Amino acid sequence: FGSGVEARAIDIFQCARDEYHRCRGKGRTALILACISLACMSCSVGVSDTEILNAASMENKYRKNLNLQKKVIQTLYHSRNGHVIAQPKAEDYCVRICQIMNVGAQVTRLVRQQAMRVASLEHLNAKSCRMIVAVSIIFLVRKRNLKIDISKLCDAMSMTLSLIHI
Repeated sequence: FGSGVEARAIDIFQCARDEYHRCRGKGRTALILACISLACMSCSVGVSDTEILNAASMENKYRKNLNLQKKVIQTLYHSRNGHVIAQPKAEDYCVRICQIMNVGAQVTRLVRQQAMRVASLEHLNAKSCRMIVAVSIIFLVRKRNLKIDISKLCDAMSMTLSLIHI
């Protein structure tokens, strides 16, 4: 995920480790994975919790434990450092998705601008970065007749067409 995500995950884990003195087994694994997930989210790296669980060879049934640990860590981090873990930005996430799809710099710039516009809409500010980027790309494909393969988009986003609401 990169050194920035690694450093961020270690920082979050240090904060959580001070509070958890006896966390063992699956709870500790969930704690570590929660730190990685929060670091990816904070650095706008588009990695889902499912992908993190798969990479750690954990079953999806541990997602509840992962989400619980994320909530606890965010609360601890806020109370200790006095600030909230930064939320991801759709415009940063879209650059990564465009790179995965091998889209040119000009199209990436258009998608980034559209993602910024969509993310600033009040009724869409609770949507995930993944959804905002997907909607932005679909909008530009339709409006500007861009030559982007929608199946590549679905693969890069780990989504289906029905999920994007086309």
